[in-house]
Amino acid sequence: SDIVRQWMIPGLCAVHAILCLELVRGEQPKESSPDVTTKDLTRLIETGHDEYQVHVGGTLDGFNTARYVNIDGHHMMELAGFEPNIELTIENVGRQDVVNSRVVINDRHDWFSIETLVNEIIKPGMTDREKAFAVYEVFRDNFYHYNAPELYYEHGVKKGDVYDPIKHLNCYENTGCGPMAIGMATIWSHIGLKSRVINFASAHWVSEVFYNEAWHLLDADRKAFYLSRDNRRVIGVAEATADKTLITRTHHQGFAAPNHPKYDTSRAQCYGSNTGTPYEAAQGHTMGLTLRPGESIIRRWDNIGKYHDNWRQKETPPPKFANGKMVYQPDLTGPDVLQAAEEHYNVVLYSADKKRPYIHAAEGHCGSGLIFRIRSPYCIVGGRVQVRFVCKPKGGRLPKVHLSYDGRNWRNVWHGRSGALRECDVSIDDFIGTRQMNARYEYFVKVDFLTFGDPTGMGIDSLRIETDVETSLPSLPSLRVGPNRVVYRDDTDGVRRIKLTHRWQECSANTPPQAPTEGRASDDAAPAT
Repeated sequence: SDIVRQWMIPGLCAVHAILCLELVRGEQPKESSPDVTTKDLTRLIETGHDEYQVHVGGTLDGFNTARYVNIDGHHMMELAGFEPNIELTIENVGRQDVVNSRVVINDRHDWFSIETLVNEIIKPGMTDREKAFAVYEVFRDNFYHYNAPELYYEHGVKKGDVYDPIKHLNCYENTGCGPMAIGMATIWSHIGLKSRVINFASAHWVSEVFYNEAWHLLDADRKAFYLSRDNRRVIGVAEATADKTLITRTHHQGFAAPNHPKYDTSRAQCYGSNTGTPYEAAQGHTMGLTLRPGESIIRRWDNIGKYHDNWRQKETPPPKFANGKMVYQPDLTGPDVLQAAEEHYNVVLYSADKKRPYIHAAEGHCGSGLIFRIRSPYCIVGGRVQVRFVCKPKGGRLPKVHLSYDGRNWRNVWHGRSGALRECDVSIDDFIGTRQMNARYEYFVKVDFLTFGDPTGMGIDSLRIETDVETSLPSLPSLRVGPNRVVYRDDTDGVRRIKLTHRWQECSANTPPQAPTEGRASDDAAPAT
């Protein structure tokens, strides 16, 4: 029954987590600990679809050491007692752009697009009720309530990154009730179920889904739904508002939350009339990414303290998030860098005339430069630009680096001084402005210089652009103890060469019990409709 769905399976998992408590009470074993061994596996991929296996040894992983932390007295957050995953790098080591490279492990969390998400959770033969709950469980199980990181008003309409379910699932694990309600409604509508979003001023947002000729309220933010008086039906907002004891009798925030009758009662107080706050439900984002030759994306399971929050502009980071990195470091001895640039002018490459610097002017007494567009499927939260300019005596001047949001309006962030070697190493964190501006998914870098008479009097010998991104931990392709089936895909036409590197750690500090395979309902339990 639905009561079993909401309580028994999570309850058994709670018992399993308690049995693992001896490990998770203390700190996670460190990489340098004698109990922990670090391993890696590198695979060269030259086809658009590749499958292989990664075996993780030891006895511990993020799943079997999961613990639940109380954030503020009632909202709970899942943490790994031991996290084996360190990083996963996808690097283009070929000569052609690689389009939409992606990795899925053990058929879990293929959140590349709404379509791939739906294909994972919606199975043939499902009833509308089963489809509705499948969507609800994605949101219930993969977020924690803390602070919606990206919301703003525009002409009286509430908008934000987190209203797009694919951005939300992949970039931000911390969230609020509104993004959860809107995200579920968006996916329900996508699979053909009627849905609607209801808000009670700023107190709470919920969504309803229509099946079995009735509206049903599923509240992923509070990890709850409400049953009729006879426990046979999942009710809607109207019935919950008319009889608020159906709310107050319900335990909120999941199986691991403490009993909190006052909190359960307070959850009912916000229910009333729908205030109908206007909002814009964004959708259409995908995790698509084109890797140019020399470009890589690194997904990591830790963070460097960079996060987006333009809603409340908190200086305290969320209690749980991850940072990854995109790196563009082209081989300047080859011909690919000009094809990768958004724009270039008055430049010649070493591959064309065998002259140094690797990038130099075509004609003297003229400005030379390149513009690169940096695009990310994840929210950008910072980075660095590193350029090595080389200058002969009186060979040139004015080496500069500029940044832009749109490729038209530029901000100078670095300019060189006199000297034969001029190293640029500049942070772009302030430019991105993660607590001052809406989330960014692209920016432009312009590198330029002016030579005098000799076209090779000044030029560029190395270039590296690092882009820090924020990611949601549940979205990452995670390894678990034992054999892991890894599937790589991309949408490239033609030849590709991808180097894919997994790095993880193994630990056998103790042996957790096996997780229960199923729950049991009483013989007379009938499913609620």
